[in-house]
Amino acid sequence: MQALAASPNLQHLTSLGLGVNYIDAPGAQALAESPYLQRLTSLDLYSNCLGNAGVQALAESSNLQHLTVLSLRDNDIGNAGVQGTRPANGVIDR
Repeated sequence: MQALAASPNLQHLTSLGLGVNYIDAPGAQALAESPYLQRLTSLDLYSNCLGNAGVQALAESSNLQHLTVLSLRDNDIGNAGVQGTRPANGVIDR
């Protein structure tokens, strides 16, 4: 995931679907830190292994400010992870 997140080829994407890719918390952190994902409005991460730490990294990311849709279904997220998400003007699918 780190190599993908570091790719400048992502810089024009507005939507990204990475469901069922075994992305864990460090992978979510790599996505959250990627300067190439700043245009994303939709991010689908269903059925991965994000956990609370991965969700927190995404929620705190300044690079993902334009997200209006974030799908986090089936990611073993507890109450702490859910409380870390906050819809700005969009939809969060937990």
